[in-house]
Amino acid sequence: MIVEVGESSGVVPQGWEALRLGRPLFFWKLLAEKDIRWVKEMMKYGACVLRNINDLKRAMRELVPPPTDEPLKLSLVGLSDFI
Repeated sequence: MIVEVGESSGVVPQGWEALRLGRPLFFWKLLAEKDIRWVKEMMKYGACVLRNINDLKRAMRELVPPPTDEPLKLSLVGLSDFI
């Protein structure tokens, strides 16, 4: 989520990379309302605007799966598995 940023910020390339990787990208409404070219371009490629805290909560519910009662199953991976 990008809340505020300057024109030369490193956040701009990171935002483009998030979109390229298919990751969700959100702008806070005050930033989206400004006349910033790259913000409008990113929105054409799928970035979304969060207008209030309820939008943020809804987005988080959609992105983070609800907890389950099943125990987490972990497996150990040794260095030899990568060689």
